[in-house]
Amino acid sequence: MGFFGSDPRTLRKDSERDDRAVKLSEFGSIELDNELAESLRGDFPDEDDRPAIRVRPFKDNEGIESGRDFMQSIYEVERAGFRDRKNVSAAHSFEIRYTGERMNIQYVPAEGWANSFESQLQDKYPNALIEQAPVETLSFDAEKYVAGAELDLSLYTLYPIKNLELEGFRRDPFGGITSAIEDSKKDGEASADVLMQVVFRPEPRDWVHGVNGGPGIDTIAHNLQQPRYEKKRRLFTTTRVEHPPSDIEKKAAKIVRDQHGDRAWNVNIRIFAVSSEEQVARRRVKKAATQFENYYETATEQKFEPIPLKGSDLRDGLDRLITREWEDRGIIKSEAEVAGFVHIPNAEINQQNFNWALSKPGEGVPPGTPRFDFESAGVSEMASEAEKQVAMIDSADVGDPYWYGWGQKDGIEAGVYDEYLNAH
Repeated sequence: MGFFGSDPRTLRKDSERDDRAVKLSEFGSIELDNELAESLRGDFPDEDDRPAIRVRPFKDNEGIESGRDFMQSIYEVERAGFRDRKNVSAAHSFEIRYTGERMNIQYVPAEGWANSFESQLQDKYPNALIEQAPVETLSFDAEKYVAGAELDLSLYTLYPIKNLELEGFRRDPFGGITSAIEDSKKDGEASADVLMQVVFRPEPRDWVHGVNGGPGIDTIAHNLQQPRYEKKRRLFTTTRVEHPPSDIEKKAAKIVRDQHGDRAWNVNIRIFAVSSEEQVARRRVKKAATQFENYYETATEQKFEPIPLKGSDLRDGLDRLITREWEDRGIIKSEAEVAGFVHIPNAEINQQNFNWALSKPGEGVPPGTPRFDFESAGVSEMASEAEKQVAMIDSADVGDPYWYGWGQKDGIEAGVYDEYLNAH
């Protein structure tokens, strides 16, 4: 099967799908047993070799704009093979995860990239709380069901989706996506954990000349600006009617051509859900995946479309989700486009269940403040927030300070003595 259709104006990707909406019945599911659940948990990335960068966003940040700045800061293409033609760049993952009525964000950089990611995120989102932590995925427990989908593009990848370089977003698309991920459940209905994952790898600058055998942006723009001809039958003859390019086609040509000079990323987008009820898992995946329609660009008619996973495709997709594996699906997007779905959101999305940072970092801990020493307590730097809290509670004795807040710095936590709490 060819990669592209025959229409030189739209270069629609060959697909068995049509323009109809995806149905719930198209989504498959896998019931987890003890053996499969244990196998999946065993494939989680090693926390020492590949830690996550956990982010608690501050509500007043630049959102998508800072997302683009961050992507620029980590853009690093590595080539190898014959004449250094093969792209062997590192692939990273960005994830929004909803569990236990809380929503959080983590990046999972490629091995060796954690410190770079942490410092760049601190620079681009200075008021967010950012720390390295063990990678978290979904809770794969026996007797639960898992469903999933991957996203594809309806047209050839060099047709842009909505992005910062165009007319921008009237609102952050993450508002609709996170609402769908959370999704209010009906009375008596089971809950579901949901993970949206974007795996992204930098693409060499020559992406504008064509992807996987397709035409470059100049050819596409040229085709869009050519007249279209239509044959019309008369009584005894057939005439050829010329239709000049429409204003929308001219606009689309400019949008396509303006991608010259842009950096780009090759991406995979996945959405998976786990629930004790099969239909709930399927429904949550479907609802979240269809929210990506908010990236539809009217001039180019480019959009994302959900690809429901079933059977062996679902099982393979689940493995890719856990290992954060990148595969070439031919989805190459400029940094302005990728920033729309790889960024730290702000208060614009109005998501109450997000794990927000509720205040800016202060000027430091005052001199003489008691500090809890995690190293002396035998607590690893990679321990979770919950493990650190438990360690502080377990070590408390009469006369010890009360350990509090999230003012952690250099592996120690500030506290306050009882006498000061009772001063008034």
